[in-house]
Amino acid sequence: MKKSIKAVLWSGLAFPGAGHFYLKRYLRGLIVFVPAVASIGLYVQGLMEQVDFVMGKIESGAVALEPTAIEAVLNSAPQSQVVEVAFWVFVACWVAGMVDSYLLGRGADATVVSGNGGTP
Repeated sequence: MKKSIKAVLWSGLAFPGAGHFYLKRYLRGLIVFVPAVASIGLYVQGLMEQVDFVMGKIESGAVALEPTAIEAVLNSAPQSQVVEVAFWVFVACWVAGMVDSYLLGRGADATVVSGNGGTP
């Protein structure tokens, strides 16, 4: 299998930046990996704030422990822009990581074919 395909599969199926690590392009991999991890952290933090809000309502007795009542509280809960931005940053890292991994892998594939021993 070509390096470009393996790199895209690593980045697409494992985690953003994994394809770069496979190609031994560690700095470029970190440029994709670090913002992806940070965005996941912010996303989870925002979700946990929503969970705390709903749990506070349930524990105080203001909301019954029923799915429809919980859904109504979630719909009225304050929405954080950070959660939405973090989601889109993660998606952008994932797509950019896949595209860049493919392009780097394609360059590595061309180097191997030209007979340079596979060193980019």
